[in-house]
Amino acid sequence: MHLRKNAGTQIKFVAQQINENNENCWIESHKHRVRLNDLPPEAEYFFSIRDPITRFKSAFYSRKRKGQPRIFIDWSLEEKEIFSNFEHANDLAEALFDDSSRGSLAFGAMKATRHLGTQQYDWFEQKGFFLQSRPPLIILRQENLADDIRRLCHLLDLKKPIKMTDNKRLAHTNDYYGVPELSEKAKHNLRVWYAQDFEFYKQCCGWIRDNFDAMRVTGLASRERCRLYALAREGVADQIAVEARRWRADDGVVVNGRSVDRRQRGRH
Repeated sequence: MHLRKNAGTQIKFVAQQINENNENCWIESHKHRVRLNDLPPEAEYFFSIRDPITRFKSAFYSRKRKGQPRIFIDWSLEEKEIFSNFEHANDLAEALFDDSSRGSLAFGAMKATRHLGTQQYDWFEQKGFFLQSRPPLIILRQENLADDIRRLCHLLDLKKPIKMTDNKRLAHTNDYYGVPELSEKAKHNLRVWYAQDFEFYKQCCGWIRDNFDAMRVTGLASRERCRLYALAREGVADQIAVEARRWRADDGVVVNGRSVDRRQRGRH
């Protein structure tokens, strides 16, 4: 799933390489509008997360430059109002919650554009327990993207090397040269505004930490082995034994810190 301002363009670049060079998997790159509720129940999925403060900063300057240079989407009437009153992200964030006309303008600005108005948890609407009931294959972190992409490639047992682009235009990244840092007041206001997103980010980071051993998978190849990995992650012991007998391999698999050897998997 493509959550806004979470390195989705870079991930799409990686996904394209995976689809072109590997026969055992296919990654469908969705539009922003696709939520977890829109995916088929059996679909495997992953997504990326980002610290809400840096996500806000990226969203502000992305719309200030109208998406350029990679794309061009002109300002709406509301965005013209935003950027004529708030030159920098810090100006907008500091004005939030002020008991003044400028504070009211800042409040409206935060709801006037999707980039600023959406929170990451919006993609999981009515799925409050999705990390337990329908966990993702992996969660990527914008702040640790290179390492997490390597984990994804290892999880999918990809044979050909995958590269991230360092081309800022292709990656759709911001240049913050000359941009003032966010003040403590600005950061405080953003923590209040994005309180739900900070909790979502914390829970996702906790899930990553708790499932780190499960991500250290060796010998995975094809969707069947990804299925075994997912079952082990969910602790479904009986089903693991059934699934494990369905395939054969010469190397061991480590899931949730437990080794599954040939005798456990069976050979046929």
